[in-house]
Amino acid sequence: MSRISILLLFFSQFGLWSQTPSGIGFKVTPVSLSFTQLTNATTLPAAQSIAIATITGVTSVVNSVTVSPPVSQWLTVTPPSGRLPVSIKVAVNPTTLPVGIYTETLVVTPDGANPVPFSIPVTLQVLSPPSDLTIAAASLSFTYKLGDPASASQQINLGTTGGLLSWSASVTGASWLSLPVSSGVIFPGFTASLSASVVTADLAPGSYKATIQISTPDALTKQKSIAVTLVIQPGLPVIISTFPAQISVGSGDVNVTINGIRFYKDTVFRANGAAVKGNVLGITAATILLPAALFTAPGNISIVSSNPNPGGGDSTVWQLPASTNGPVIAAMTNAASYSPSSISPGTVVTFFGRGLGPVTLTEFDNTQPIIQNSLAGTRVFFQNTAATILYTSATQVSAIVPYGIPPGATIAVVVEYNSVASPPILIQLATTAPAIFSTSGIGTGQVAAFIVDATTGKMFLNNDKNFGAKGQILIFYATGEGLSGSIIPIDGQIATTPAAIINPAVSVDIGGAPAEILYAGPSPGLVNGILQINAKIPGSATSGKAAPVVLRIGSGTSQVGITMNLK
Repeated sequence: MSRISILLLFFSQFGLWSQTPSGIGFKVTPVSLSFTQLTNATTLPAAQSIAIATITGVTSVVNSVTVSPPVSQWLTVTPPSGRLPVSIKVAVNPTTLPVGIYTETLVVTPDGANPVPFSIPVTLQVLSPPSDLTIAAASLSFTYKLGDPASASQQINLGTTGGLLSWSASVTGASWLSLPVSSGVIFPGFTASLSASVVTADLAPGSYKATIQISTPDALTKQKSIAVTLVIQPGLPVIISTFPAQISVGSGDVNVTINGIRFYKDTVFRANGAAVKGNVLGITAATILLPAALFTAPGNISIVSSNPNPGGGDSTVWQLPASTNGPVIAAMTNAASYSPSSISPGTVVTFFGRGLGPVTLTEFDNTQPIIQNSLAGTRVFFQNTAATILYTSATQVSAIVPYGIPPGATIAVVVEYNSVASPPILIQLATTAPAIFSTSGIGTGQVAAFIVDATTGKMFLNNDKNFGAKGQILIFYATGEGLSGSIIPIDGQIATTPAAIINPAVSVDIGGAPAEILYAGPSPGLVNGILQINAKIPGSATSGKAAPVVLRIGSGTSQVGITMNLK
């Protein structure tokens, strides 16, 4: 053990003391402080105390000390001075701080003619919540009118709050419900579609129930369920959308257009359980008048349409949000590294704030070849250029920096919701800003990657149960490629084929050794802005559960701390 290691071990056990040349000394316990907080936590980390006492048995003693005030506003120290012995309380408030590691140093200065100060490092780590499965709907409802064509299948979007998740689904309680695809992988920022269909043959009129169980072994919640109901009866009205899609709190009476199917002259409408005035325009559209009393506070307004019996009933409840105006950006980070400064043209970014979009998370339409730059009333502008939007919600929006924005200049970024723009934030784009997607949800740790056996062609996720081996192929994903390639990508376009030419600016180190690049370009099925890299694991790589993976594009280098499991 080195001398420094021995000293660190001693000081961590017995505290540190500072002594002036005249023999005046004092003891500080502990010699460093560390705090950790999740971004969604409502309770602040517990305050910690530093005990400062006089050292006995020296020529003279320190009577009092002064603690320098912290530079960072998130750190509080009280009292700032005192006579020994004294207990100094240190507290942190990570509110509004983006994901990251923050450091500060407190300096304790004793009294006396020749004071020798002592530094106490303070570390605050702000983490994203653990990845979890998100389900676009908690329930499914099938309705079949006898004599009609068979009921169409329904889709539920499965998402992840952070890292890559594998999932599997099964049906309990019914033989009439089937899942054509029952397993898959959810990529961060995208959704996996779970399809459910019913076979109504030989079923009598009535109500039937089943449950879809979705297992995600690597998520915070290991299993979630979706309740499924099949009702055999005649035509129900269905609400598909509304205009406007959201109402501002404090509005007066509002006329709302209801788009859907099976509206008739006798169709009636209710909002929060009370009947409202309606005007049916045709079988697919109607208007209703919602009173101002529904918009006095933020929340959802439950809208239901009903057809009379026989062969009628209520539609599925439609939630129309009522929210406050004015989006505010709290932070914008690289969606892979969570760094606020690692941004280039084509980088997938995440905005944090309030009022950025609808209350309910809304994701892009993955059936279209190009993802649009407007989603559920949300738009994002980089220097007046609209950006592709992957998903939007009231507190979080993911977008892709337009490729046409030149790097180097300081530009203004604005989030707009329902035509109301946020105050701008200023950023400076780098030429490249490579960042690797991880499964941790905080921009470090296990790389989100597949391993391909070059001999058998078998593919599997790399994790602590499935180690990669030297000579196999590591497939991982990144963003921040910038304009390093020979062709400027089309904003929002879903890649359909691999690139014909490998980006020559890309290099990769695995386990400390350079890897052979087999492919570096757009990933078929994913949007431009997400780069797929296929690299052969070098034979000289250092093995272990945390073998480092480093991506370089031009002069840019990916974030520190991305690793893989390598045997």
